[in-house]
Amino acid sequence: MAAASAPVAPANGDANVSTLDLEAYLSNYTGITRIRRLAFIASTSPAYKKDALAIAVAEVKRTSNTALYLELVANSGDDGGMPRDDAWVEQVDRKSQQRLDKLESDLNNHKTSLVKESIRMGHTDLGEFHYERGDFNAALKCFVRTRDYCTTSKHIIAMCLNVIKASIRTPPAPHHCRARAAPRRALARPALTAARARQLALGGRRVRPADAVPRPARSHPLDRDGKLHPRGQLHH
Repeated sequence: MAAASAPVAPANGDANVSTLDLEAYLSNYTGITRIRRLAFIASTSPAYKKDALAIAVAEVKRTSNTALYLELVANSGDDGGMPRDDAWVEQVDRKSQQRLDKLESDLNNHKTSLVKESIRMGHTDLGEFHYERGDFNAALKCFVRTRDYCTTSKHIIAMCLNVIKASIRTPPAPHHCRARAAPRRALARPALTAARARQLALGGRRVRPADAVPRPARSHPLDRDGKLHPRGQLHH
Protein backbone atom coordinates (compact mmCIF):
# COMPACT_ATOMS: atom_id res chain seq x y z
CA MET A 1 0.00 0.00 0.00
CA ALA A 2 1.36 3.41 -0.92
CA ALA A 3 2.19 5.72 1.90
CA ALA A 4 -0.12 8.71 2.47
CA SER A 5 1.19 12.04 1.25
CA ALA A 6 2.74 14.10 4.00
CA PRO A 7 1.33 17.55 4.78
CA VAL A 8 3.11 20.42 3.12
CA ALA A 9 5.02 22.65 5.54
CA PRO A 10 4.66 26.43 5.35
CA ALA A 11 6.98 28.24 2.99
CA ASN A 12 8.52 30.33 5.74
CA GLY A 13 10.16 27.21 7.23
CA ASP A 14 8.99 27.90 10.80
CA ALA A 15 9.04 24.54 12.54
CA ASN A 16 6.77 25.80 15.33
CA VAL A 17 3.89 26.42 12.93
CA SER A 18 1.57 23.40 12.65
CA THR A 19 1.48 21.96 9.15
CA LEU A 20 -1.79 21.68 7.24
CA ASP A 21 -2.65 19.77 4.09
CA LEU A 22 -4.84 22.53 2.68
CA GLU A 23 -6.17 20.58 -0.31
CA ALA A 24 -7.10 17.57 1.82
CA TYR A 25 -8.84 19.80 4.34
CA LEU A 26 -10.79 21.67 1.67
CA SER A 27 -11.96 18.44 0.03
CA ASN A 28 -14.49 18.12 2.86
CA TYR A 29 -16.30 21.33 1.84
CA THR A 30 -18.07 22.76 -1.20
CA GLY A 31 -19.76 26.00 -2.19
CA ILE A 32 -20.07 28.89 0.22
CA THR A 33 -18.88 26.74 3.14
CA ARG A 34 -15.58 26.03 1.35
CA ILE A 35 -15.01 29.75 0.77
CA ARG A 36 -15.85 30.61 4.38
CA ARG A 37 -13.40 27.97 5.61
CA LEU A 38 -10.68 29.50 3.46
CA ALA A 39 -11.47 32.96 4.80
CA PHE A 40 -11.22 31.62 8.35
CA ILE A 41 -7.84 30.03 7.66
CA ALA A 42 -6.58 33.27 6.13
CA SER A 43 -7.69 35.28 9.17
CA THR A 44 -6.14 32.93 11.75
CA SER A 45 -2.99 31.60 10.08
CA PRO A 46 -0.48 34.10 8.70
CA ALA A 47 1.51 31.24 7.19
CA TYR A 48 -1.41 30.15 4.99
CA LYS A 49 -3.07 33.53 4.51
CA LYS A 50 -1.81 34.19 1.00
CA ASP A 51 -2.57 30.69 -0.33
CA ALA A 52 -5.99 30.53 1.34
CA LEU A 53 -7.03 33.93 0.00
CA ALA A 54 -5.85 33.09 -3.50
CA ILE A 55 -7.96 29.90 -3.54
CA ALA A 56 -10.94 31.69 -1.97
CA VAL A 57 -10.89 34.49 -4.53
CA ALA A 58 -10.62 32.00 -7.39
CA GLU A 59 -13.59 30.08 -5.95
CA VAL A 60 -15.80 33.12 -5.40
CA LYS A 61 -15.12 34.48 -8.90
CA ARG A 62 -16.84 31.36 -10.26
CA THR A 63 -20.02 32.56 -8.60
CA SER A 64 -22.01 35.81 -8.68
CA ASN A 65 -21.38 36.68 -5.02
CA THR A 66 -19.63 40.00 -5.51
CA ALA A 67 -20.24 41.04 -1.89
CA LEU A 68 -18.20 38.10 -0.63
CA TYR A 69 -15.46 38.85 -3.16
CA LEU A 70 -15.18 42.44 -1.93
CA GLU A 71 -15.11 41.18 1.66
CA LEU A 72 -12.20 38.83 0.88
CA VAL A 73 -10.25 41.58 -0.87
CA ALA A 74 -10.83 43.97 2.04
CA ASN A 75 -9.69 41.33 4.54
CA SER A 76 -6.51 40.61 2.59
CA GLY A 77 -4.94 43.84 3.82
CA ASP A 78 -1.80 45.39 2.43
CA ASP A 79 0.27 42.26 2.94
CA GLY A 80 -2.26 39.98 1.27
CA GLY A 81 -1.52 41.27 -2.18
CA MET A 82 -5.09 40.79 -3.51
CA PRO A 83 -5.89 43.45 -6.14
CA ARG A 84 -9.50 44.46 -6.53
CA ASP A 85 -11.06 43.56 -9.90
CA ASP A 86 -13.63 46.34 -10.30
CA ALA A 87 -14.34 45.41 -13.91
CA TRP A 88 -15.38 41.89 -12.89
CA VAL A 89 -17.58 43.22 -10.09
CA GLU A 90 -19.35 45.65 -12.40
CA GLN A 91 -19.89 43.03 -15.09
CA VAL A 92 -21.29 40.42 -12.67
CA ASP A 93 -23.57 42.94 -10.95
CA ARG A 94 -24.97 44.08 -14.30
CA LYS A 95 -25.66 40.54 -15.49
CA SER A 96 -27.16 39.60 -12.13
CA GLN A 97 -29.57 42.55 -12.25
CA GLN A 98 -30.70 41.50 -15.72
CA ARG A 99 -31.26 37.95 -14.52
CA LEU A 100 -33.17 39.17 -11.47
CA ASP A 101 -35.47 41.28 -13.66
CA LYS A 102 -36.19 38.25 -15.85
CA LEU A 103 -36.89 35.95 -12.90
CA GLU A 104 -39.29 38.47 -11.33
CA SER A 105 -41.03 38.99 -14.68
CA ASP A 106 -41.41 35.23 -15.14
CA LEU A 107 -42.84 34.87 -11.63
CA ASN A 108 -45.41 37.60 -12.28
CA ASN A 109 -46.48 35.82 -15.46
CA HIS A 110 -46.83 32.55 -13.54
CA LYS A 111 -49.00 34.27 -10.94
CA THR A 112 -51.22 35.59 -13.72
CA SER A 113 -51.64 32.12 -15.20
CA LEU A 114 -52.49 30.69 -11.72
CA VAL A 115 -50.48 27.51 -12.35
CA LYS A 116 -49.35 26.41 -8.88
CA GLU A 117 -46.34 24.37 -10.02
CA SER A 118 -45.04 27.24 -12.15
CA ILE A 119 -45.42 29.67 -9.24
CA ARG A 120 -43.59 27.27 -6.94
CA MET A 121 -40.71 26.92 -9.37
CA GLY A 122 -40.62 30.70 -9.87
CA HIS A 123 -40.17 31.31 -6.15
CA THR A 124 -37.57 28.52 -5.97
CA ASP A 125 -35.55 30.00 -8.84
CA LEU A 126 -35.62 33.40 -7.16
CA GLY A 127 -34.49 31.85 -3.90
CA GLU A 128 -31.57 30.07 -5.59
CA PHE A 129 -30.58 33.32 -7.29
CA HIS A 130 -30.48 35.26 -4.02
CA TYR A 131 -28.65 32.39 -2.30
CA GLU A 132 -25.91 32.40 -4.94
CA ARG A 133 -25.63 36.17 -4.62
CA GLY A 134 -25.17 35.86 -0.86
CA ASP A 135 -28.47 37.52 0.09
CA PHE A 136 -29.62 34.71 2.38
CA ASN A 137 -32.50 36.64 3.98
CA ALA A 138 -34.10 37.24 0.58
CA ALA A 139 -33.45 33.60 -0.37
CA LEU A 140 -35.16 32.40 2.80
CA LYS A 141 -38.23 34.50 2.11
CA CYS A 142 -38.51 33.08 -1.42
CA PHE A 143 -38.13 29.49 -0.21
CA VAL A 144 -40.78 29.98 2.49
CA ARG A 145 -43.24 31.36 -0.10
CA THR A 146 -43.15 28.05 -1.98
CA ARG A 147 -44.95 26.39 0.95
CA ASP A 148 -48.42 27.39 -0.28
CA TYR A 149 -47.75 25.84 -3.70
CA CYS A 150 -46.41 22.41 -2.61
CA THR A 151 -48.75 19.65 -3.80
CA THR A 152 -46.69 16.49 -3.19
CA SER A 153 -44.44 15.07 -0.48
CA LYS A 154 -41.44 15.64 -2.75
CA HIS A 155 -42.27 19.34 -3.00
CA ILE A 156 -42.60 19.66 0.78
CA ILE A 157 -39.25 17.98 1.41
CA ALA A 158 -37.52 20.17 -1.21
CA MET A 159 -39.03 23.29 0.35
CA CYS A 160 -37.90 22.27 3.84
CA LEU A 161 -34.35 21.51 2.72
CA ASN A 162 -34.11 24.89 0.99
CA VAL A 163 -35.43 26.68 4.09
CA ILE A 164 -32.88 24.89 6.28
CA LYS A 165 -30.10 25.66 3.80
CA ALA A 166 -30.86 29.38 3.88
CA SER A 167 -31.66 29.49 7.62
CA ILE A 168 -28.22 28.30 8.72
CA ARG A 169 -26.73 31.33 6.90
CA THR A 170 -29.05 33.83 8.59
CA PRO A 171 -29.58 34.95 12.21
CA PRO A 172 -31.58 32.51 14.39
CA ALA A 173 -35.15 32.16 13.20
CA PRO A 174 -37.96 29.66 13.91
CA HIS A 175 -38.27 28.63 10.25
CA HIS A 176 -35.61 25.95 10.26
CA CYS A 177 -36.92 24.40 13.50
CA ARG A 178 -40.33 23.81 11.93
CA ALA A 179 -38.82 22.81 8.60
CA ARG A 180 -36.78 20.00 10.13
CA ALA A 181 -39.92 18.17 11.29
CA ALA A 182 -42.03 18.79 8.19
CA PRO A 183 -40.33 16.20 5.91
CA ARG A 184 -40.97 13.46 8.45
CA ARG A 185 -44.62 14.43 8.68
CA ALA A 186 -44.91 14.50 4.89
CA LEU A 187 -43.44 11.01 4.55
CA ALA A 188 -45.42 9.60 7.46
CA ARG A 189 -48.75 10.67 5.97
CA PRO A 190 -48.61 10.00 2.21
CA ALA A 191 -52.37 9.43 1.99
CA LEU A 192 -53.09 12.79 3.59
CA THR A 193 -50.66 14.52 1.26
CA ALA A 194 -52.30 12.89 -1.76
CA ALA A 195 -55.72 14.05 -0.58
CA ARG A 196 -54.37 17.55 -0.13
CA ALA A 197 -52.94 17.43 -3.64
CA ARG A 198 -56.35 16.48 -5.04
CA GLN A 199 -57.92 19.27 -3.03
CA LEU A 200 -55.49 21.83 -4.42
CA ALA A 201 -55.99 20.53 -7.95
CA LEU A 202 -59.74 21.16 -7.64
CA GLY A 203 -59.29 24.73 -6.53
CA GLY A 204 -59.21 24.18 -2.78
CA ARG A 205 -62.42 22.14 -2.45
CA ARG A 206 -62.34 19.23 -0.03
CA VAL A 207 -62.38 15.80 -1.64
CA ARG A 208 -63.76 12.90 0.39
CA PRO A 209 -61.88 9.60 -0.12
CA ALA A 210 -63.77 6.95 -2.03
CA ASP A 211 -63.78 4.55 0.93
CA ALA A 212 -64.95 7.13 3.47
CA VAL A 213 -68.11 6.38 5.45
CA PRO A 214 -70.83 8.91 4.53
CA ARG A 215 -72.02 11.17 7.33
CA PRO A 216 -75.58 10.59 8.64
CA ALA A 217 -78.13 13.13 7.50
CA ARG A 218 -78.99 15.83 10.00
CA SER A 219 -82.44 15.82 11.52
CA HIS A 220 -84.57 18.70 10.29
CA PRO A 221 -85.86 21.13 12.94
CA LEU A 222 -89.41 20.85 11.54
CA ASP A 223 -91.65 18.17 13.02
CA ARG A 224 -94.38 16.33 11.22
CA ASP A 225 -96.93 19.10 11.61
CA GLY A 226 -94.62 21.51 9.79
CA LYS A 227 -93.91 23.70 12.82
CA LEU A 228 -90.43 24.85 13.72
CA HIS A 229 -89.13 23.53 17.07
CA PRO A 230 -85.87 24.10 18.93
CA ARG A 231 -83.25 21.47 18.17
CA GLY A 232 -83.57 18.48 20.50
CA GLN A 233 -87.30 19.07 21.17
CA LEU A 234 -88.79 17.40 18.11
CA HIS A 235 -92.13 15.63 18.56
CA HIS A 236 -92.29 12.08 17.15
